Amino acid sequence: MNEQAGPPLRMKLSANETPGFIRFQKRMHNHILHHLLVIYALGASPEQLESAYRRNADYQRPRRDRSSLTLNLADPEQFRQHLEKPEYYEDYLEFFKGEVTTKGIEKTLKEYVFAGTERADDMLARMYGGLLHPIIHLGYGLEFQQTLIVAEALASAAIHDTFMAGICIPAEKAARERASTSQVTMMSLVHHLQSEPTILASISEEETHNKLATDLFPRAGKLLIDIVSEYTVKPD
Repeated sequence: MNEQAGPPLRMKLSANETPGFIRFQKRMHNHILHHLLVIYALGASPEQLESAYRRNADYQRPRRDRSSLTLNLADPEQFRQHLEKPEYYEDYLEFFKGEVTTKGIEKTLKEYVFAGTERADDMLARMYGGLLHPIIHLGYGLEFQQTLIVAEALASAAIHDTFMAGICIPAEKAARERASTSQVTMMSLVHHLQSEPTILASISEEETHNKLATDLFPRAGKLLIDIVSEYTVKPD
């Protein structure tokens, strides 16, 4: 890593510099921070960081002014009522910034994603919405220990849908019921999925935005749950 690039990167990651809304053009996702963190880890100079930032910043949607944020998302009912509504992204972001600052990353994630409660399971499913973009964002936040990015990931999850709920939640339950001695690797799981006839046959030639939701899950969901539940991540 280029030590001189550290201060400029921190400025870009600050609350005042983080560029734009988490999405643009309705479905497109903002990857500026991912790009900056990757090239920083690869040794980018301050000039290269600035160039990468400017190349993608001008077409991002601006955020709402903080003074317009009026929701009380600490109220569970308000939190629930405004899920899956992109226009409230900034409200969720401010809320989760406060939660992460007060409780820390680990406790916040446990409460809102991994607690096994109805709300946490709902947010866990949303983490996989938008074709994994919230959980991609979360991964960067954890890898680089950036509280703002973790808050952005949670806010992003809150405005995405729960189409993965029918797979990831049952798979989690099935995984817990399996023997803890399972030694299935990620690559063996990938090879299994790629060679499973039922899964291959489930994908149609019809053009759809999300073939997981329209093809794979309805036609091979039960089998998919059985396969993916073989893989578990151990605490160590």
